[in-house]
Amino acid sequence: MNNFLDRLDQLRNGDTVSAFARRIGVPQKTLDHLVKGERKPSVEVIRALALSCNVSADWLLGLPDRSGGAVVTGSSGVAIATGGGSATVSTPPPSCSACPYKALAEALKKVQAM
Repeated sequence: MNNFLDRLDQLRNGDTVSAFARRIGVPQKTLDHLVKGERKPSVEVIRALALSCNVSADWLLGLPDRSGGAVVTGSSGVAIATGGGSATVSTPPPSCSACPYKALAEALKKVQAM
């Protein structure tokens, strides 16, 4: 499975290619090629996605977190990074209309506070 395409689809959250392209400031044609898997993202596109959607480039690429843990994506599409004895949830921000992710992040905070 292509991590970037999966993450891109999560961030689009049903938006049309043209609407999402306008929102993140990337030409529609560029985004169209990415969505179809015809091209790989440039550094500029990864940067635009990360800044516009408030996610990390590591998350976009499905890379492990910087504490040395592994990124595990469950069936719900939520990425959980573990490392250093803790777990964090990497979620798209509320601006990307990802309410289920927000609820999971809140639940994880409660568990971590115990």
